[in-house]
Amino acid sequence: MPSRFRSRRFVKTRFLSVEEKKLLKAKRLRIIAMAFLGMVIFGIILFLAMFAWYSKDLPKPGEVVRKEGFSSKIYDREGQLLYDLYEEERRNPVSFEQIPDDLKHATVAIEDKDFYNMAVSIF
Repeated sequence: MPSRFRSRRFVKTRFLSVEEKKLLKAKRLRIIAMAFLGMVIFGIILFLAMFAWYSKDLPKPGEVVRKEGFSSKIYDREGQLLYDLYEEERRNPVSFEQIPDDLKHATVAIEDKDFYNMAVSIF
């Protein structure tokens, strides 16, 4: 068979010594380590680019201010309510005692249906 049809693997007839095998193994390991390091660096750069891309539309922390509030009430000098001003919703703060018990129980039931069952079973 002519030499041009032979693959490189078969052309090499001498065997590698132990030192040459160790050197070849070290070279392969170095190439794998460099490829891994390159992928890690590429991943970090990709992560930072994606973070910058998605965070460009987020508000800055100093700009986050609640612009809606409670309704403004105007009283006369005797304590009579004259005007109740609000934009979209009328919001009036109430104390916990002013909230009906049915509303408290409904809120707990919606949030955690087993709340009262667990409380009884624990004790």
